[in-house]
Amino acid sequence: MALLRRDVVRLALLVLLLRLFPMSRAQMAQTQPSCSAVPGIPGHNGQPGRDGRDGRDGKDGTAGQKGDKGDAGVPGAQGPPGKAGPPGENGERGAPGPSGPLGDASLVKALQSEVKTLKDSLSKLEKATSFQFFRKAGSKYYASNNREAPFSEGKEMCAAGGGTVALPRNEAENQAFTQFFTSLPSISTQYAYMAATDEKTEGRWVDLDDKPLGFTKWASGEPQNYGGAEHCVVIRKSGHWADVSCSHKFIVICEI
Repeated sequence: MALLRRDVVRLALLVLLLRLFPMSRAQMAQTQPSCSAVPGIPGHNGQPGRDGRDGRDGKDGTAGQKGDKGDAGVPGAQGPPGKAGPPGENGERGAPGPSGPLGDASLVKALQSEVKTLKDSLSKLEKATSFQFFRKAGSKYYASNNREAPFSEGKEMCAAGGGTVALPRNEAENQAFTQFFTSLPSISTQYAYMAATDEKTEGRWVDLDDKPLGFTKWASGEPQNYGGAEHCVVIRKSGHWADVSCSHKFIVICEI
């Protein structure tokens, strides 16, 4: 540092002499000291400057003016549903409710009666399968083993099969009965018993429940009560009726 000051003083004196006594460039070059001959002393490092990153984020500016109000949303519009949350815990079991009212006794009785009727019908149909010949005709089922027997035995045969001796109640049933009768394998007799008799009162023909017949189809000249002993009824293959003795053996056809 002292050397630097000394050089500055010398340089100042030289400038003063040049002003007082001008010299040529050659003389000046001879008298001017060479700066390269005297190396300077390196200076000390200054204090580090501030980090430039301090100015990266400037201060917030003045808030702008409030914007215009936006358009109203669509009425009733609903955003998309959010994700389902986790299931909650089960609540406590509630107390049992009061007992309901008792059912209608008449309804229960009607259902029981209907069930009994269905059971009886099923039982009869199961028994009817024991017959060799079986056919449905309207609301009835005709069945037969194509056997000949007296009227009293025929009633027992039909009862064992869950039915009774057949009796047409109208012309349609009479035709259906005749068709079933004529479809049986041919045997000697041409007659089949029906569930009618005038055994209690001559000339008053009734069914097995003692009710008067509402439909008849007597052949010409029938009933004739030949010999005063014809108290049963048979049907011919023509579909017409005749009175006969109940002891004769004829085909037995049952209805279920």
